[in-house]
Amino acid sequence: MPSKLAIKNHGTAPLLLIVLALLTIIFWGNVFRFSPGLIDRTYDTTSDGMVIGRLVRSAADGFTSGNADLGVNANPNDVGGFGLFQDQIKYFEHPELVDSLHLQWWPYASQFGLHGMAFSAIDLINPLPRPWRLPFYHLLAALFCAGALVWIAEILRRRFGWGAFCGFLIPLALEPMVTALAPSIYWVAGIWFVPMAIAMLLADEENPGRRYRLIAAACAFFLAKCLCGYEFIPTVILAAAVGCLLGVKESPDRLSRML
Repeated sequence: MPSKLAIKNHGTAPLLLIVLALLTIIFWGNVFRFSPGLIDRTYDTTSDGMVIGRLVRSAADGFTSGNADLGVNANPNDVGGFGLFQDQIKYFEHPELVDSLHLQWWPYASQFGLHGMAFSAIDLINPLPRPWRLPFYHLLAALFCAGALVWIAEILRRRFGWGAFCGFLIPLALEPMVTALAPSIYWVAGIWFVPMAIAMLLADEENPGRRYRLIAAACAFFLAKCLCGYEFIPTVILAAAVGCLLGVKESPDRLSRML
């Protein structure tokens, strides 16, 4: 017997797609222009630049070059900052400059860099002109984040109504930090929220087989988040724990039943 949460109202699908499109546009285009100096400079230069640097090195020297680490391509006299980030964009559009300028590879080896590998793999098969690719990757990141948030909001709607749906999404659409991080190809913020959505489904799931699959999926996304960087891992875990508590059934043994 399917769980109650598995029963969907297909009449809401067009509305959810519209909400997903609007939220993606807000994130991707920074529609409300929250603190553009912070969003366009600080986050990009300290984070996205290392993923772009990985894409440059993969395009120039191969997918596994530089141990597949994140990093930046630089001249010996470079000192970092926004100029170095702008250089990564230039090198991405013209990866032949890595060899012609004899650029050094400055790795950021303190994390595994799964997101750099993932975007490098996409870049290998991407048919778009190189100047269009980075905006496309930011669009993918924004879409992923918006999709995870709309998924959570839809679960809340099915449990608590449209008020919960709107009350969850509207503040996030207007919140400056989420707007800044959602399109980032370093933070890949969508991966933070997927475990919460899975935990919300797990909270009221009664079928043992589906519970095991949901637990395995949550563990896989936790692992992926860890391989994409150590930042905010406790927050992601706590968000999933909150999702487990958002059930509608009276069940004093909820935790033991889920496990």
